[in-house]
Amino acid sequence: MEEKVAAIIAALRERYPDALCALHYGKDYELMISVRLSAQCTDARVNQVTPALFARYPTLDAFAEADVAEVEEYVRSCGFFHHKAQDIVAACRMLRDEYGGRVPDTMEQLLRLPGVGRKTANLLLGDLYGKPAVVCDTHCIRIANRLGLARGKEPEKVERQLRAILPPEESSDFCHRIVLFGREVCTARSPHCDRCELRQRVQRGMRNSKSGDSPRLVIARALRARDDLGKAVTLIAPAIVGERTAGPGDALTVRTSHRQNGKRFRFVIARPRRGRGNLGKALTLIAPAIVGE
Repeated sequence: MEEKVAAIIAALRERYPDALCALHYGKDYELMISVRLSAQCTDARVNQVTPALFARYPTLDAFAEADVAEVEEYVRSCGFFHHKAQDIVAACRMLRDEYGGRVPDTMEQLLRLPGVGRKTANLLLGDLYGKPAVVCDTHCIRIANRLGLARGKEPEKVERQLRAILPPEESSDFCHRIVLFGREVCTARSPHCDRCELRQRVQRGMRNSKSGDSPRLVIARALRARDDLGKAVTLIAPAIVGERTAGPGDALTVRTSHRQNGKRFRFVIARPRRGRGNLGKALTLIAPAIVGE
């Protein structure tokens, strides 16, 4: 595992030499605010919103004394603006009144701030103070599972697994690079495997992950092409029976094949015994994403 991790880190470093945070900020509390706004929102949108917001409230005191309703109007396009505006004003007030006007440098203190969870706290610790940090956002969780570096979708569990294998001095930069890699190459739907430096490791990792118990299910998931396909894969997973002909309990068999990374995979999707009426719908949904023989 140590050699594998080192190879992945080296490949990501070569692709993204500058492991910089995508959010724009000039002061420590501005990064805290930007990260809060980025929840369920793109970094690009946050970077469009914050220049006007930071110009209107140029100091920590200005944010601490701000009218929440006015802040809401500035951050409305980021979504969930009621909660985000409340958290921003309350957190800035706490920074001023309890932390001497500075973003604290410990996990325990950061988690006391309104709107700050482990993901935000880790990012602040890594970017502001250079401390070992593992920021488990959706990109990190997805790709760590695909690479076989972690199992599961719960951020804290994935964070613990990554901390156990990542060199502390590399962990923060690794997470920034993973985000960039997830946006450009290893996307959630239709990943660009043809230009992925890690594709061989992805295959290996997915075969060993809980979320991909069989190569056939892994292929089906990798072929995502529409929103409903994820549901279809979940429904159809128990019916993927491998490279064999239909058995006594199979009413319908569809032979399919797919070429991935130069290898030809063949598998059988079979309708199981009665009781799974949704499988017909699943087959209909998944059909456009499966390459036939």
